[in-house]
Amino acid sequence: MAAVLLSAVSLWSCFDDNDDCATVPQAITVATAADFQSALDQGVPNITLSEAPTSPLVLVIPKTFATGTNLVMTVPAGGQTVTVNQDASGGMLFPELTTLNLTNAGATTFNLPNQNMVLNGEPASLTSNTATLIIPKGKTIPSVTLSGGGVTKIYGTATAISNTGGTKALIALGSSSDRPAATDIIKTYAALTNVANGVILTPGNYDNARNGVFTQSVLPTGYTVDFNDPVFAWYLPIEKAGFEIIGEGDRDQIVVYSSEVVPNSDISTQNLITVVAANVKISGVTLMSKEVSNKIIETFASGLTLDNCVFVPNTKVAAGSQSGNGGDVTFSPDATGGTVSNCLFKAANIKFNSLMSGTFTVNKNTFDGVYDSPTYGPYSSIATRNYNSVDVSGSTLTVNGDGNVFKNIAAYNPSGTPPVGYAMIDVQQYGKFVLTNTGLPAPTGTFYNVTGEGELILNGDTHTAP
Repeated sequence: MAAVLLSAVSLWSCFDDNDDCATVPQAITVATAADFQSALDQGVPNITLSEAPTSPLVLVIPKTFATGTNLVMTVPAGGQTVTVNQDASGGMLFPELTTLNLTNAGATTFNLPNQNMVLNGEPASLTSNTATLIIPKGKTIPSVTLSGGGVTKIYGTATAISNTGGTKALIALGSSSDRPAATDIIKTYAALTNVANGVILTPGNYDNARNGVFTQSVLPTGYTVDFNDPVFAWYLPIEKAGFEIIGEGDRDQIVVYSSEVVPNSDISTQNLITVVAANVKISGVTLMSKEVSNKIIETFASGLTLDNCVFVPNTKVAAGSQSGNGGDVTFSPDATGGTVSNCLFKAANIKFNSLMSGTFTVNKNTFDGVYDSPTYGPYSSIATRNYNSVDVSGSTLTVNGDGNVFKNIAAYNPSGTPPVGYAMIDVQQYGKFVLTNTGLPAPTGTFYNVTGEGELILNGDTHTAP
């Protein structure tokens, strides 16, 4: 319906009990703050205040609007403070966003713990308690205080951020934000341990040089090095519990990698991403191994979740000795749980490294293609590795998986050339894999390897070492 422009007089006549007003207008322009509130109370979904108020503006969003309403409020604040409150009944959580358009506002406060809110304006400052708050690209707010609520997504610029209410603060990077996908930008925002709970990556190339350091000495079991020693310069360390890297857009156009080629010499040079904090989540992005590949991600903590990601060889640097190797997602000894789902592995692997306990979930992933290693032969796999040669006779490692698909991979041939190969499903020495509804490249052939005390239950059939 087209916007309806009414004076204050006609507005009041519309909102009284006069039968001449049968329907509530979809859009309206009013002259006073009182008329603005009255329109809110009557359920008008699009309201514009025509004149800037001359005193502080306080609005209350009532429990009037139908579920699914996209409420839009436009206020030329004229430097006055703006406060938007939930009504005394608790208001309602709109599935759609409520947009507040502000021009030249003073300090603005949202007391809307049940409301999804978009601030399309640039107030002098913002204090927010909302279910969801979005600050759009191109908007700059000098000071943002998150006093409570659920999730705040910052696509624009918040010059200073204070998170006093336990809000999940996500800072957007890349083409849909005010921050370009420049070198090391993920690391820059991942280091905001007192404010940012994660980053939203929009389309772009995210290059990470080897210059990151840990801000606290968190050491995985078995390592005695000081993570802050300048010798240990990391690509992308993540040390904040619950930190998220979330792709927004086409995952193939959101690429995290490094163009810096460094030989493998210690754990800091081996890993593109090193996780030492619990419950980290990475979703919706493409991750490229180092050119001298080893591990795309290694986690020394429990609860890592990988969802809807692509793991591929590095195509951002010139081909080298391991070009075509997509590297590994490795769960190391301190991790006792994690999930990998809906991901694509191109000549890449999931590995469980020297684990003696834990339950992991690997669901609905696709393993496509091989890496022709001169030492190990072709592989793209789910596997265990006992690199530390520890006694795993008491292992309680269990890997549960459903709906994984392997394609464009040859059958396992341990007697071929080279004589030792990696199978697509490789349970070495210990652990139990339970994989159901697994898609294999061909109806015949051997696609698994089990040694030691390992056990594989593949599509209902049990396999143990010969």
